[in-house]
Amino acid sequence: FRLGKPCCSCLVERSFTRLGRAQHMEALPRSPSALLRKGLMTVKWKVEVSHVAITSLHAQLTASLSKGQGVRAIPRFAIQVWVEGGSDGKILANACGSVCPKNSRSAVHVHWLGREKLCAGYEGDGWRFLGDSSKQTVAQALLGVLAEIAESCGMSMVELDAEDTGSGKLIQYYKDLGFGTKPGYKRDKCKIGAELRMEAPIRTVTALAPEDWRRRLVPSDFSVWTWFWGSDNSLELRTVFDSLGVPDKWSWEIDWPPGAVLIVQMRVDNSSLKLFFDVSLSSAGLYKELAVAKGAVRLAQQTMRVIWLGSSGSRPVDASIRGRLPDGSKRGDQRGTTLAMSLLGVLAALARWLSARSIELTALDDGSGKLLTYLRSLGFDEPSSDHTLCVAGPCQ
Repeated sequence: FRLGKPCCSCLVERSFTRLGRAQHMEALPRSPSALLRKGLMTVKWKVEVSHVAITSLHAQLTASLSKGQGVRAIPRFAIQVWVEGGSDGKILANACGSVCPKNSRSAVHVHWLGREKLCAGYEGDGWRFLGDSSKQTVAQALLGVLAEIAESCGMSMVELDAEDTGSGKLIQYYKDLGFGTKPGYKRDKCKIGAELRMEAPIRTVTALAPEDWRRRLVPSDFSVWTWFWGSDNSLELRTVFDSLGVPDKWSWEIDWPPGAVLIVQMRVDNSSLKLFFDVSLSSAGLYKELAVAKGAVRLAQQTMRVIWLGSSGSRPVDASIRGRLPDGSKRGDQRGTTLAMSLLGVLAALARWLSARSIELTALDDGSGKLLTYLRSLGFDEPSSDHTLCVAGPCQ
């Protein structure tokens, strides 16, 4: 896809059966090995919508493999979403984006978002909006649907290049939708029409689409990665992650404590279908461990089990960060997640990337009930009344 040129009209097929719910069309082959031979595979959905001018909402997900170094092949998903309507049934608006772990492991990149100027059989431009009293446009709704599909691929951010002519209107338009300038990205101010890379949390963007569109278009039991890998049971987990270009270890600096580094290590157990993660926080220069969170994702059960949260050797978190918020301030009576509990959030983010639906842990409460109360405030539930129990909550 190239920004500035609509790219889905040439790929649209109009031979769909009209249904109240999405029409699910899936093309063979169903395994990456066959995919390499065929080049790509596609799944499509269609659903009728209630609108003054739009008759149907469509989506297409296309998977392909690009050859990486050695025997690795990196998956790439192209997402196209569009609406058809008017008296001539043409495409009125569309959005296109792509997911590629080779380029970004957490963001879907939007390549195109646009609409037609006129709608046949409808006077004026009121058709551009979702309703008579709504200020939300159809194009914005399509962006939300695209983000919904990308989230099922494990993405947590939406990014795009705002090609503003210098007026600042386009940039402000995306800011109003929840986008901000991507950290570390520098725009060429000397070049007219230079692109500005912007990003937004994916949940902020999915909220732009009507809940009815998101619920009815893609089947609730559809799993992108299950569809992609298909029934090829000969693949080991290690092979799958090598194909995605996922490293065994990665790290990044955080704002506080100054110079502190967050490190993630992953270990794959092919026999038990488990992935083990160690998320550790170390002081500047990696001289001292401040906190560590360990967990295991059980793929078959779609859940993560927290093994330990504290420091290595069954010790509590370091005193220098105990009770501190991510900005370094003391938690005290103010609401907020402590720096140590933020490591639990990192584990949950990793679990969501692997399609886990919940995260569970054993709460070793001393009888006061304070730990259980705190965990409830974070969204955990208790399956029993025992003080040494398993609590679970949604990964988000």
